[in-house]
Amino acid sequence: MGGACCGGRAEFVPDGLQRHENLAENEQLKAQVTELQKQNGQMGNDLETMTAARDALAKENAALKTKRSRRNQSAPQRKLSRRHR
Repeated sequence: MGGACCGGRAEFVPDGLQRHENLAENEQLKAQVTELQKQNGQMGNDLETMTAARDALAKENAALKTKRSRRNQSAPQRKLSRRHR
């Protein structure tokens, strides 16, 4: 009977250690998830900023192209001398 009791306790100790290790691993994983969520939020903010900057540059580029096109259409066409070709 004593052997069965010790056998039961011997199994309990590894189970207790395993639970402790699982809890510690879960806490580490929770901390990693929290950090990844924070990084993801920052990347989302960065993406929004870059997208807005890209859109502003595209709008400015389109305006400059339009301005150049209008200027070229309204300016009289000059013939270039052979030196400037």
